[in-house]
Amino acid sequence: MAHSELRVHGMSGTPPRDLLYSDPVSYDRSDPFARIYESNRDGKEVKAFHWGSLTSGSRITALWLLLSPFMLANLAGWMASTRPTVQAFIRVTGLFITAVLVAQGSVVLISHVNQIAATTDYQAGLVAGGAFLLALLFLVIVWRLSTQSLLEPQSSKEKFRLLFGIGEASLVSPRLTDEERVLQVRDPAPGATLDNPAMWCRQPVLDRLRRHHLALGILMIPIALELGLEGGWVIITAAALVAAIVVADTVAIAASNRLGETIRRTSVLNVHLAWLLLFVSIGRLIAGSPPGGRDPWPHIHEMVFYVAILAGAATTGALVSQRMSGVRNWQQVFLPMSALSLAATVGGALGVAAALFVELASYRFLANDNPFPTDSDGVFDISLTSIMTNGGAWTVESMLCFVMAFAAFAAWAASRGPLGSDQGGESWALLRCATSKASQILAGVGIVAAGLAVVAIVNGCVLPAGWSCVPTELQPAEGNFDLVPWIAGVIALGMVIGLFLAVRRVSLPIAVLIAVVGLVVIVAVRLEIAWLEDITWILPIIDLPVHPARFLDLAVVVIIFGITFFILRSIIGGFGDPEKRRKVGMLWDTGSFWPRWFHPLAPPSYSPHAVRTLNRALRVEGTEILTAHSQGSVISTVALSQPGAPLPRAFVTYGSPLGILYDKVFPFTGVRGLVARVDRRWGDVSHWVNLWRDSDPLGGAEIPCIGGNIQARGGSGHSHYELTDEFFAARSEAMTGHVRTSIPGCPQ
Repeated sequence: MAHSELRVHGMSGTPPRDLLYSDPVSYDRSDPFARIYESNRDGKEVKAFHWGSLTSGSRITALWLLLSPFMLANLAGWMASTRPTVQAFIRVTGLFITAVLVAQGSVVLISHVNQIAATTDYQAGLVAGGAFLLALLFLVIVWRLSTQSLLEPQSSKEKFRLLFGIGEASLVSPRLTDEERVLQVRDPAPGATLDNPAMWCRQPVLDRLRRHHLALGILMIPIALELGLEGGWVIITAAALVAAIVVADTVAIAASNRLGETIRRTSVLNVHLAWLLLFVSIGRLIAGSPPGGRDPWPHIHEMVFYVAILAGAATTGALVSQRMSGVRNWQQVFLPMSALSLAATVGGALGVAAALFVELASYRFLANDNPFPTDSDGVFDISLTSIMTNGGAWTVESMLCFVMAFAAFAAWAASRGPLGSDQGGESWALLRCATSKASQILAGVGIVAAGLAVVAIVNGCVLPAGWSCVPTELQPAEGNFDLVPWIAGVIALGMVIGLFLAVRRVSLPIAVLIAVVGLVVIVAVRLEIAWLEDITWILPIIDLPVHPARFLDLAVVVIIFGITFFILRSIIGGFGDPEKRRKVGMLWDTGSFWPRWFHPLAPPSYSPHAVRTLNRALRVEGTEILTAHSQGSVISTVALSQPGAPLPRAFVTYGSPLGILYDKVFPFTGVRGLVARVDRRWGDVSHWVNLWRDSDPLGGAEIPCIGGNIQARGGSGHSHYELTDEFFAARSEAMTGHVRTSIPGCPQ
C-alpha cells in the first residue's frame, strides 16, 4: 500500500532534485520562499518541502556575511540562561558591539578623510560629508537588512514608522490575528522555550531594540566629531546622557510584561535626539574648521577603546549573572561569553580591516602626503600604521588566538572518542568527535577570550600612568614584554599537538607532516630568526610588503586579508551564483533560526515562516509520513509542537542535530521539553523514529527523550540516509509505532 510522504530537507538548502532523486515539479506558486515539489516513483507519492530559499534564495542574503558579528551576539542570548538579568547584560553587550563598529567606521570616514584632505580648502566639508555618509550607511544597513522580515512584509513607509516612531500609535501591528495579539508581550525572552508559540510570531521587542541600536550607533558619530572640535564637551555630555538612557531602556525591557507606552515613547525620543545631535555637530564643523596637524582627531581611537571596554564589562556581567543564576556546569557558564567575544572580535577585525585598507590606500595613491611608515632601517613596518598603534594590532592578534584556540580545542576533542563502525567514514567520524563536544570547545574559546581581555585591560588601563585608558599601550613599546604573542605561541603548540593526535587516527603520514610544518612555523615566529626576518611577501593590488615571520604580520595576513578575501569572494560570487549562496547559507540555517530578540541587526529569522508554511502544507497535503533531515528535523519538530498543528501518522527524522548540537549548545531553550511534547501527541504508542550514524558530524547522536532511536549501519557522513535499507525500515517502524516508555531526565 502506498503512503503519502513529505520530505523536509536539511542544511545548505538541498535542491528538490537531490531530495527526491528525480526531476521534481512544483505547482505551488503561493510562496516564493517555501514550496512543495512533487515526484511519483515506485508507486508511492513522495513530495518535498523546500525551505532553502529562505536563507539563500535572494541575492541580498549574500550580504548577510557583513552581519555575522550581530548574528553571534544574538546567538549568545539563546545560549544563556533565560533569567532576565542575564539577558539584559547580553542585550547591552550587543548594543555596545554595534557602537564599536560605528565608532570604528568614524575612524575611517572622519579621521582618515580629514588626514587625506588636510591640505585642501574644503577639508571641513569632506569631513562633514564623511560623518553624514557613515550615518547614512548605518541607517541603510538597519533599514534594508535588519528590517527585512519574512513574518510580515513591510512597506518603506512602515519601515520608516518603525524606525522613527512617526505616526505610530502602538507597537502592536494592526495585521495580527486575535490569537497572535494574545501571544505578544513586552519581552518574550525570559523563560522562552522552543515549544512556546510566542517564539514563532512577531514580537514588538524587535522594533524597540532596533531603535536602541540605531540611536546609540548614531550617537557615536557626533561624539567622534566633537572630540576634535573646540568646546565639544557640551555635545559630548548630551550624547553621553542620551546613550545612558538608551542603555537603561535596554535593561528595562524585561521590567514589565506589558506593552509600556512610556517606554515606547522614550525609545522614539532617543532616535530623534541622536539625529539632532548629529546635525548640530555637522553644523558646528562646517561653521568652524577642523583642527590641524597630522592626527587631528587623536582621541577618536580612545573612544573606540572605551566603548570596547564597556562591551567587555557587560560581557563580564553576563558571565557573573549566568553563574549566580544557578548554572553550575562550567561549559554552560562560558557558552554566552564565547559567542559574545567572537562577535566583538569578528566585528573589530572587520573594522580594523576597513581602517587599514583606507590607510594603506592613502599611502599607495597619495604617497607625497602620506608616506609609508618605516622603521629606523627604512623598512616598511605595518605595526607603525595609525590603526595598528591604536589597538588594531591587539585586535588582529587576539582574533588569530581565537582561531587557533578553536582549532586546538576541536583537535583535542577529535583525538578522543570512538571512530565508529562505518566503513570508509573515519574522517566523518573524526569530525563527529569534535562536534559532539561543541559546548566544551566554545566554552574553552570563551576562557581564552577572558584571558586576552584581562591582558588588554592591564596593558591599556592599569600599567599606564594616570587614570585614563590608552589604546596605544595595547601594543607594548619595543623592548617591553608583550604577553599576547606568548599566549599565541602556547595556543599554537597545543593546536599542533592536538591536530597530530587527531589526524594520526586516520592518517599517520599526514599527521607527521602537520606536526613538522606547525613546529617549524612556531619556532620561526617565536625565536625571530634573523634570516627569516628578511623574507618579504608583496600582497597584490596595494603592493603591501609583509614579513610572515613576524607575529603581527602573520596575523594581518591570516585575519585581515584572509577574512576580507573570504567575505568579498562569497558576496561577489553569491550575487551571481545561487549554488555559492547555498553553501554560505549553511551559516544562516542555524544562526538565523532563532528570533532576533537579543540583537536586532542579525539576519532575519526564517524559522517562523518555515514553521507556519510547513504546518499549512501538512494540513493541505494530508501527509501520512513526515520525514525530515538535519535542520529540517528541527523545523518539523517545532512545527508539530504548535497548538492545532496537524499530526501525521508517522514521523521519521534522520541526521538530526537536536541531540548532538541543540541540546548541548542551547541548553536553556527546552529542547528536551520540545521533543517530549511532540512525542506525547501520539499517546501511549509513539510513531516517531530517529535514524542516526556514528560518523555523522551533525546528526551522530540519539535524540533525547524518545525511544525510537535507530543507528544506521549503511553509508557514512551526513547525507544519503534515504538510500539505505535502515531508512525504509524506519518508515515501516514509524507507521507501526512502538510503546512509549518513561525516560529518566525527560519531561513526562
